[in-house]
Amino acid sequence: AGSDRTAGLDSGEPIPISSWVALAAMMFATIYATVDRQIFILFAQAIKEDLQLSDTQLGVLQGVGLTFVGLITVYPISWIADRRDRRKVVASCIAIWSLAVLGCAFSPNFILLLLFASLVGIGEAGVAPSGLAMVPDLFPKSARQLANSFFAIGGRLAGALGIYLAGLLIVLVQLVRPYLPPG
Repeated sequence: AGSDRTAGLDSGEPIPISSWVALAAMMFATIYATVDRQIFILFAQAIKEDLQLSDTQLGVLQGVGLTFVGLITVYPISWIADRRDRRKVVASCIAIWSLAVLGCAFSPNFILLLLFASLVGIGEAGVAPSGLAMVPDLFPKSARQLANSFFAIGGRLAGALGIYLAGLLIVLVQLVRPYLPPG
């Protein structure tokens, strides 16, 4: 009784509100990354037609650009997050993928779209591992299991919520499309 493995939240260790805010921000970033990926998937046909891409090019964008590049960069980004300020790593990843999403929106051809999609994959790759690594920095030992559970639940909810929010965003864009400039 009273060992670290069974210590609960009643151990007297205070949990700062800032820790919960940081955890919520990481969960939001995870949800945003999922929404971003779903929008790309949902608009795949429109992107294909607009840029006159082949099925192979579209597959390369989604497979290599968004997924494979993120897969091979997750370890180096995690390595950096273990040795540098994790907050800066997460902020850098979010900045990279946000700017890359903007680049995707204005890409006139396959090569630029592949470049920016790859940068999106790189930016998204660093959020989850860096976020998990931040939990011990933010929470006392007695609350880490709860914090990790919330982060994991947020990641799972992101899948379902991401698809819903991406669909909602597409509907909203269609509603305002008549008021936007052509193209």
